[in-house]
Amino acid sequence: MKTTDQTTISLAKGAVDKVGQDMIRGMLSSHAPDALHLPADWDWAARIGGKGEYVGTLPKRIAKYYWQKSKVKLPSDLLGKIGSTMGLHTAKEESYTFDIVDCFDWEAGDYGDDGSCYWGCHASARVAIEKHRCLAIRFFGENGGIGRAWLAETPDGWVLFNAYGLDAPLAARILATYRGLSYRKVPITNNGVTSGAIYLNCDGHLIGSEESINDHGPVELGITAGKSCYDCNEFLDEDNYYITLPNGDHLCETCSDDFSPCEDCNEYYHYDNMFNVQDRMVCENCIDRYTYCDDCSEHHDKGDCERINGKYVCQNCRNKGGYLTCDVCNDWYKLDDTMTIDDQTYCHDCADDVDYSVCEECGDYYTDCVDRRCAKCGKMVWPASIAPSVRKGLMGKPTLYYLQQRRQRTPKEESNETL
Repeated sequence: MKTTDQTTISLAKGAVDKVGQDMIRGMLSSHAPDALHLPADWDWAARIGGKGEYVGTLPKRIAKYYWQKSKVKLPSDLLGKIGSTMGLHTAKEESYTFDIVDCFDWEAGDYGDDGSCYWGCHASARVAIEKHRCLAIRFFGENGGIGRAWLAETPDGWVLFNAYGLDAPLAARILATYRGLSYRKVPITNNGVTSGAIYLNCDGHLIGSEESINDHGPVELGITAGKSCYDCNEFLDEDNYYITLPNGDHLCETCSDDFSPCEDCNEYYHYDNMFNVQDRMVCENCIDRYTYCDDCSEHHDKGDCERINGKYVCQNCRNKGGYLTCDVCNDWYKLDDTMTIDDQTYCHDCADDVDYSVCEECGDYYTDCVDRRCAKCGKMVWPASIAPSVRKGLMGKPTLYYLQQRRQRTPKEESNETL
């Protein structure tokens, strides 16, 4: 079927072709099955001028015929469908120039196909249909290409699909006339669908002998789609290195430079969406398995971190200093949130349950002071419960406090107290 040179054929200008005629007769028969139908020698010209019994546009002449012969008034929506079918199946030019090729190496827009997804997001489909031994019929005008359509061979003929620049019925009529065959519109799918890598933008047209295509059902193309790089649209096969992203997109070797496999799930992600976990690259999904240390600003295994005062701290940072364990509740606290009483570490909450004294001279805390004196410096100590304002009012001297307390006690309590 491939041609070596451009070919020009002529079509009857301004007349509805046989496929269009059959479609219009079918519409009329369905609407008015008992009416006297159009005669075999009916003039199928799109418009007849001058004077006569049936002049004007084809829909107008048909409506007049049905009214005169059968008193059937055809509704406006049916006449509109007849007009649309007439437009699709009527040649607007007398001659058409085309060629049929098996190499699809032109640029988008060279043949009226600017904006076609086969040169964009579905570029791999163009390579796939070429490898499937599909053909392209390309149409030419005075200044270059004006249209194209794909052709896929089937057991019953060739299916024309995804026409650009020319209406699909006209492109099918040109090819059918060139081959001395008939054509008809048929539903088409590829691997059961019309979307996907091999995108089908409308029904197809089957070109073949009248016997083989008459009453033909849907056609399955069965083209195996290839892969293409999501960024640059380069076709990918077993000879190309490529990676597959979690969403199913593919990237060629060049476009995958900024991607790396996650060392937890082995899926590929962009470096901007990955985290360094102890010199291992982990993706944004797997990072939830780790805990972020607020001290060193790094991620660690969840079991390696403790929640301390509302934030997480890893074992490393915790053991370097600055944190202590309360000997009573065994929780971790920042050094500033702990105190040592009699060589034991207390958090502030647990320290509130202890009766201790504080030496203002050396800052030590005691629960058992001999004669209320600091074991280190020997000075009198304050009970920890005494507020700083009270201490200030007593000139910072614990002795004055104890004297004041002694005066308020009973003689019996005094006999048990030694200052």
